[in-house]
Amino acid sequence: MKATALYKDLADFRKYADGLEADTSFTQISASIRSAGRDVINIITAEVFTSVASLEDESEGKELLKTAVACGALYRYQIFASVKKNNTESKLYKYQHEEIKEHHICAYWLAMDELLDWLDLNPDTGGYSQTEIYLERESLPVRNAKEFNYYYGIDNSSYFFSKVQFLMRTVWKNILKPMLPEKWKESGQLSDLVKRVLCYNVIAEAVMKFDATELPRSIRYDFNHEYTKGTLMQEREKLYADIMADVNDWKDNISSIVKANIGMSNMQHNPNNESDKFYFT
Repeated sequence: MKATALYKDLADFRKYADGLEADTSFTQISASIRSAGRDVINIITAEVFTSVASLEDESEGKELLKTAVACGALYRYQIFASVKKNNTESKLYKYQHEEIKEHHICAYWLAMDELLDWLDLNPDTGGYSQTEIYLERESLPVRNAKEFNYYYGIDNSSYFFSKVQFLMRTVWKNILKPMLPEKWKESGQLSDLVKRVLCYNVIAEAVMKFDATELPRSIRYDFNHEYTKGTLMQEREKLYADIMADVNDWKDNISSIVKANIGMSNMQHNPNNESDKFYFT
């Protein structure tokens, strides 16, 4: 289903996102709608998108989908709206453009969070419960945005959590899991530390790999306020280094705990067992 088919006309589109200039036509904003729709499909799959879009008008799921796509479209269209406005007698200052863009980013994130939270409550919609993004969470130590937020603040964003799942999988399988005993228990001090390292390490990677607009507002705020000196890359590298300093300290703690537990386990063996004897020649 085409994303533009979500809306009957421009008047219908205006119900789901604010700030659209009066002289904008549906044709002009259609490309942005298609782009926003593609981003949503990349997360929830085309089958789920079509299933939600096929729900009855004014049903909660369909309203959330239309809101997400509309907010995403206006965020993308904002640069063209600003240029068009500056070609008239009404000028738009840079700070005004940035404030409007930030408004649309926040609106889009909120809409995506609500859509993904709704799908979690209605996982059978379009086979969402069988999608890779849904099933993969069960194999990770941290399984949802709320749990991630407990260890590192991401504004409880299900949208951001979905975007970093591939980073979580990589850090977990390639870095953390090999450090742990084969039969480690997901409880207690070690589990809490592992989850903390996972979340911080993922944030550090996201800071270096993602565009600033793809990060939660609280982290974008760090770029704009706490790390104000130097270039954007220097700001990113500073934040990355600060986060990874904690990660590396905690990883050392994990190694110490694992070694101590292995040592205690070995002490419980009977040294007189034939299997525990070593022979030298």
